[in-house]
Amino acid sequence: MTDRSPGLLVVLVDPPRLRWFVAGITAGGPVVPLLRSDDGNLSPYVSLAFDEQLSFLRHRLCGVLQRGSDRLYQRDMKARQIVVLLSDLLEAAAPGSNGLTPRLAEHLVEWLTSPPIAFFLIERRADDQTELTPLAGTIDAEWSSALRLNLAEVLAMTKEPERWELAKWKSSA
Repeated sequence: MTDRSPGLLVVLVDPPRLRWFVAGITAGGPVVPLLRSDDGNLSPYVSLAFDEQLSFLRHRLCGVLQRGSDRLYQRDMKARQIVVLLSDLLEAAAPGSNGLTPRLAEHLVEWLTSPPIAFFLIERRADDQTELTPLAGTIDAEWSSALRLNLAEVLAMTKEPERWELAKWKSSA
């Protein structure tokens, strides 16, 4: 049995298109595109009440993490840190509430401890640079550096769906 290379498992959630991507990054790079969903994969949560939204998203993301970890493992890598990046806040059932995203992030950070998980909101600055705003959890310096060095590549790869394995998902939410 070979030792697996330590890796960063990155889940990019795209709330406007209700989809997600999973990539792996080694400490020195490169980015390995693993899985993606179809547009609308997260759509069942939209029509639910707040607590049901939280439950659906928690279960869906745990399934995404499991599948991503399996694909990483198949490439002789093992996740040492998980990062969830959101391109926008998740829309909550309660009008005017932005509480869904932080509640989801905090819950998963408390629940998933090994490997540790951190949530960030991706924000574009006026100078077209990308900034990561922490929502919950922590990331150690080595993985933070690997993420920041490879973030532009991960984001660019999302425009090339053929590079990712399409995840098959049961139609029942």
